[in-house]
Amino acid sequence: MNNFEQWRKAAQEQMTTSAIADNPQPLKKKKKNENKYDGRTREGRKFVERMLARREAKKNAQEVKEYTILDEANSSVIAQVKAIVANKQAAKIGGKMIDMQTASFISQIYDKAKTPIKKKMENDKIENLVNLAQKVMSRES
Repeated sequence: MNNFEQWRKAAQEQMTTSAIADNPQPLKKKKKNENKYDGRTREGRKFVERMLARREAKKNAQEVKEYTILDEANSSVIAQVKAIVANKQAAKIGGKMIDMQTASFISQIYDKAKTPIKKKMENDKIENLVNLAQKVMSRES
């Protein structure tokens, strides 16, 4: 008998004698939901309330944002430019993308202008206002 056959015979004998348990124990089930919160506890209820409040606040903020976008579309060009400066974000006005720096220059020019020029600026196209802001920027640099 060679070494491999001896090893195989020993393994079979060991399997037949010790593989059968005298008093079998049931296998333990893994706890899948061990770290989840329990909604029946005070902490669980507070957590759910906080999550619902956050969800509601997000929904309200999104609705307000949609309303302001609609209001901006109906308002004058200068109001839209001031909204870009207030929101600190670029936006499209009349089909042109206006960045914050250009909007800031247009807003500053509008604030410093006299009343008859302000009225002209309110009724003017965005392209003309952008050209005006670019001329002011080139003079300052």
